[in-house]
Amino acid sequence: MTNKQINSLLVAVKKIGGTSFVGIRNYTNKQGEISNYTFNVGISYGKILQDNFTALQALTLVELIEQHGEEIVTIAYNELYESLQKRLESPEIKAELLANGDSTMIRSQAQTDAYINLTNGLKMKAENGEVNLYIYGFCLRKTILQGVEGEVKAATKSNPKTIIKRAIEKAANFKGLNYTSFKVGNMAEIKLSGISYQF
Repeated sequence: MTNKQINSLLVAVKKIGGTSFVGIRNYTNKQGEISNYTFNVGISYGKILQDNFTALQALTLVELIEQHGEEIVTIAYNELYESLQKRLESPEIKAELLANGDSTMIRSQAQTDAYINLTNGLKMKAENGEVNLYIYGFCLRKTILQGVEGEVKAATKSNPKTIIKRAIEKAANFKGLNYTSFKVGNMAEIKLSGISYQF
């Protein structure tokens, strides 16, 4: 990206009031898959966490317990509950948890520290001696244009508790599952507020 393109994109994202639809064409992910996306920029991640917490509290575990057993489902549920609860605490309590070596807060802080937030919906990260821009938001639609040839999904290496956590998140319809970021240099075009930016 040229400096002019970066500045134009930064100005466009900063002008977003509330939420805005963003379209990305020909995005290439790490596996080589090429897709088009439509997503919302400007949605509060804190609101997504709160919505997930509310959905988790309302979730009935009967079916999951029947499928996987009460002990492991209860442990996975409680860990998800505690993690969301901590991330929704006040800044003072989160700082105290972090100072006391809480693993949830350490992981959350590491993710925050990895990026420099430029504005709501746009962040940058230093990677392999380069500075890359990422646009992020809530994914609404994905259209795969070109899959990975000969792709075979590897058998999951996740431990059973992690698998159950993902099943709980899916059963609760966690919104955070669709909250994602896109490396700006990996796309051919982005359409924002009716204006197209080509790379």
